[in-house]
Amino acid sequence: MKVLKWVLITAGAVVLLMAGALAFIAATFDPNQYKAQAAAVVKEKTQRTLTIEGDVRLMLFPKLGVHLGKTSLSEVRSENDFAQLEDMRVSLAVIPLLSRQVVVDEVRLAGLRANLVKRKDGKTNFDDLLGRGNVPSNETSAKPAESAKAQLPVKLEIDGVTISKAHLTWKDETTGSKYEISEFDLNTGRITPGSPTKFSLGAFIKANEPKLDIKIDIAGLLTAELERQLFSVAGLSVKIDGQAAGRPRLAAELSGSVGANLQQHNANADLVLKILDSTVKAKLAVEDFAAMRSTVDVTIDKLNIDQLMPAKKSGETADTPAGPQPEQPIDFSPIKKLDVKGSVRIGQLIAANINAQNVHIVIMARNGRLDLDPMTADLYQGGLKGMASIDANTNRIAIKQTLAGIAIGPLLRDAIQQDLLEGRGNVGLDVTTSGTLVSVLKKTLNGTARIELKDGAIKGIDIAQSLRKAKALFAGGASDEQTAAAGGKTDFSELTASFTIRNGIAHNGDLLAKSPFLRLTGEGDINIPESSLNYLAKAAIVATSEGQDGKDLAELQGLTVPVRASGPFTALKYKVEASSILSDSAKRKFNEKKEQIKDKLEDKLRSKLLGKPAEPTPSATGGEPNAGQAVPPPAKPEDKLKEKLKKLF
Repeated sequence: MKVLKWVLITAGAVVLLMAGALAFIAATFDPNQYKAQAAAVVKEKTQRTLTIEGDVRLMLFPKLGVHLGKTSLSEVRSENDFAQLEDMRVSLAVIPLLSRQVVVDEVRLAGLRANLVKRKDGKTNFDDLLGRGNVPSNETSAKPAESAKAQLPVKLEIDGVTISKAHLTWKDETTGSKYEISEFDLNTGRITPGSPTKFSLGAFIKANEPKLDIKIDIAGLLTAELERQLFSVAGLSVKIDGQAAGRPRLAAELSGSVGANLQQHNANADLVLKILDSTVKAKLAVEDFAAMRSTVDVTIDKLNIDQLMPAKKSGETADTPAGPQPEQPIDFSPIKKLDVKGSVRIGQLIAANINAQNVHIVIMARNGRLDLDPMTADLYQGGLKGMASIDANTNRIAIKQTLAGIAIGPLLRDAIQQDLLEGRGNVGLDVTTSGTLVSVLKKTLNGTARIELKDGAIKGIDIAQSLRKAKALFAGGASDEQTAAAGGKTDFSELTASFTIRNGIAHNGDLLAKSPFLRLTGEGDINIPESSLNYLAKAAIVATSEGQDGKDLAELQGLTVPVRASGPFTALKYKVEASSILSDSAKRKFNEKKEQIKDKLEDKLRSKLLGKPAEPTPSATGGEPNAGQAVPPPAKPEDKLKEKLKKLF
């Protein structure tokens, strides 16, 4: 016991002696005397200028730390500021260091500002500070055994971290993008391995590509185990407010939990996002960071993608570039990095102004190819079933869809803002295209399409009116061209047509539309890249109704009236091809005359060869023959034939 007593007394004396020595050093040592020497070393090693304007204070016991006042660091070989700070304090307990425990008492950083730049050559203005390419060639890594000994477990504890009013900017000269983070504040509670700690973070973020001006606030419970490289956040709360992507105001809230195992290179998340009127629930598991192999399961109650797209400007502003802007290419390269499988379910979806419900998409992305197969949805009183794929290796897109029981009118009005057709039925589409520009995708479109509709109408033209107009053409003076009329339409009981698409031109040659009084056939082309039409429809009257209209059209019964539709979708024109009608009419009249002549010739020949019964001869007064006059009996046909033959020979 006496030995233990003396050991403790000796140890206490040593500690007191060390404390006194450290206190004396702290009291007599002035680190400010070495500021000039520190600046000289930094200048020699980095070609940067270090300026320490504030006081430097050291703490040696019972806490080891430093307090640094206003300090700045310049760019390489320049007096322009690279970074500066107003105040920094870091301190840690001395005694725990003896047992390889790092207990940081305080970390405070105020007024940090840094300007980060990626130059056009791909290098950054901080590469030298990260030691990139500056490691001497004769330096070798430590041997495995020595490295293992040096990396004994270190227990890290931090009483708290406070960062206030930090300001960071990032400029990418290769793309022209700029980002700015201001008023960055971070506060944490005590950070201990395996124990959750509260944290909060707030900042303002601005960017030009995409355009952002938002405020973000993040909070949660962080659990970190540095030794095992395990990190998790429970009770995550992220709030975003401001302007984004050209929208006047963006409000979004994200909640849930995330976790990561850096040793095994995996992570998982269970999140709920509320943005505008949508609630998105997502489960994500990343199995391998390097391969980006992951699974996703997303459920959305309702989603309006159009609301999330940049708003269209009503007019040009002073900073709007003049003239037409070059078409921006579609970048498919991110698909090459994906190894994802999963599904997406959306209760109500609006995309490109098209409305759909109960959307279900199965996703598979691997080896540079993204497959959405199958895709199902309810839309426009019908249903959709099919697939779509994108091959990022060749920039090729394939779409195969079947729309059953679709109301075609509302679909066309929403999709292309054109009122061209009414009816309900089926639409089939099987097409491929390739390219990175929308204009190129239209020009390289190939495949087939088919439409089958019932009880609908062709909008913009009244075929019956055109037929009556055709009748007027015979009398002369009527114009044979008309523009699409808002109220004009041609009803049909059924309509079918198939299309062969080659290089963006959809050709149809088998149009057939039926109604109680007419048949409509046609042939022509739809120019998809130019959004225009050149089509010749042929209408024929097969039956007429009573009344004035029926009387007018009865005169055209059996006549084929060609009507050509041409021009852009937004200004279609319809022309009754009068020359074809007149030619057809003349041909019909000629055929009628030919039949009459043929009948007369047959009658004359029969009369000459076989004879013909004599017609009753009217009396001179135009009445009947005298009742008492004898009428010779008719000759027999064979007798007449013999008589004629005698005359011929």
